Amino acid sequence: MRKTDRGARTPETEVAAILARLEGWYQWLFASSQPGKNAVLEQHFMPAWENAATDGDSLAAAFVKVQTDTSEEDRRDMPAPLMVGFEITVAYCVQALKAFRRGESNLAWTFVLDAERQSEFVAFTEYSREHSQRTKEGVQFALEARHAENRLYREEVRVRYLAERENFSSKDDAAIRFVKDFPREFSTIRGWLKGL
Repeated sequence: MRKTDRGARTPETEVAAILARLEGWYQWLFASSQPGKNAVLEQHFMPAWENAATDGDSLAAAFVKVQTDTSEEDRRDMPAPLMVGFEITVAYCVQALKAFRRGESNLAWTFVLDAERQSEFVAFTEYSREHSQRTKEGVQFALEARHAENRLYREEVRVRYLAERENFSSKDDAAIRFVKDFPREFSTIRGWLKGL
């Protein structure tokens, strides 16, 4: 669960929340094989952390290339899009933490947003694949996929506002400017800025 104290949020805390969410999905998806506690951390995050070439954009581009340039028959032997989505999300998390530790806070937040977007893809992919299964977890996937775009816009607006706060005379002024960049109403954007 996210911290309610927005001032305590850092790229590290957000990456931890994303990885915890991935771990929950991983445990649910692979329950029959009993993946063990911290499977995402041990099997995906640590190898990516130790690899200096870890790059979410490159993984995503390679996946798109494979999906568009490979026949359907050849794609059958390749990793499922869901697992590729896990790997890309983890790669962005690694990049966010490394940037944050180098003192590049803005870059770290960019990678956090990329990881959030990719984790929403993972949630949507799994929900799409299992759409007929109406379990409590399946309903949660549906809700997350349905509201993914709104949450992403909200996070982008909040991050931009915090980064550019001194450029606005008020939160109303910021909301007016953000209406031009985001396809949402003034009142919605203004509501997102409450409490900052």
